[in-house]
Amino acid sequence: MLTFNAYQFLQDKNITAAYLSHVDYKGHHLSYQITNCHYLPPFIEEKLPQSQTIKIFQEKEIKVIDELPLRYITQNHKSTFTEHMIKKNITVVFRVPLCKIENVVYFLNILTESDSICKKEYLDLLNFEKEAICLKIQAFYSALLRIQNLFLSYRKILELKGDETFAHMERVAVFSHEIALNTWKLANQLNRQDLLKKFSPFTFETLKLAATIHDVGKLAIPENILNKPSKLTKEEFEIIKTHSAKGIEILNTAFPYNGSVQSRLFSDELYAIIDITKEIIYQHHERMDGTGYPRGLKGQQIGLFSKIVSVADVFDAITSKRIYKEKQTSQMALAEMVKEQYEKYDPLILEALLRTQKRSLLESIQ
Repeated sequence: MLTFNAYQFLQDKNITAAYLSHVDYKGHHLSYQITNCHYLPPFIEEKLPQSQTIKIFQEKEIKVIDELPLRYITQNHKSTFTEHMIKKNITVVFRVPLCKIENVVYFLNILTESDSICKKEYLDLLNFEKEAICLKIQAFYSALLRIQNLFLSYRKILELKGDETFAHMERVAVFSHEIALNTWKLANQLNRQDLLKKFSPFTFETLKLAATIHDVGKLAIPENILNKPSKLTKEEFEIIKTHSAKGIEILNTAFPYNGSVQSRLFSDELYAIIDITKEIIYQHHERMDGTGYPRGLKGQQIGLFSKIVSVADVFDAITSKRIYKEKQTSQMALAEMVKEQYEKYDPLILEALLRTQKRSLLESIQ
């Protein structure tokens, strides 16, 4: 459900790459690559100047941006996105306006090394295809926005309770997104089609949101256990372990679904987002060797996004100060996690974590 198909126009041999992008009214620009061009980054994030942001919000027709190198050196604002393109000989970009949802505008950036496709037939094709893309984007982001505030309310309750879970979930969401992007890069390098088909701009956005409430089940855990300054007893730890199942109970209540068409209160896109969120909530304490909880799943029994959040969760737990422990450095955290890599964590995802910290498992064999 949360895939993004490369439509007919992306199959033109003159197309180098394409990005699904969005910009908010403050100029925050995100772009996800929806093609498999290995030498261009899969994800770009930057801040656009207000003047450019206003232009993008006002655009209604496809804009052909040529002479990129010349434009770059004659502008005051140096775009990270443009710089990446110039270094790879991209000279022309088609910016295709799609739709606006609340204060965010969505568009496609189609990159080419030649101006040979700058012709009416191609522009007509883009205009024809963009309607189908708009419908998919509107369906997904409308669903995402619909549940975002509910997720925020769960986190606000945790914040008001005064425990450390709220800030922890915020950081885990950021780490999870970064690890996922690096996992995507590695999957591209290794041609892991089994992983590549699970990644899209939609799944990245879903992962980022879902990770922000991975510990929502702790709402049901007594505060004297959550905020205990000393080591938990065996009985108390068993209570803590129930938070995965409690989190699923909370989401099942908010989004009831028994599989029948009649029971569908929400869109297919929303249920797809909820399914990923439930997987993460329930499985983020599972471990590759089967020593995790709540079910003791092993290896491929554990979902990809749960594995990603699991690694992010542990990394943040080690590097953060808690009421019962001091924080450790990221270097100490990585050393501890690498030591257990073949037992508890997926080695590919652990490598992705290391790369977010400018490290690599390759160091040990060089």
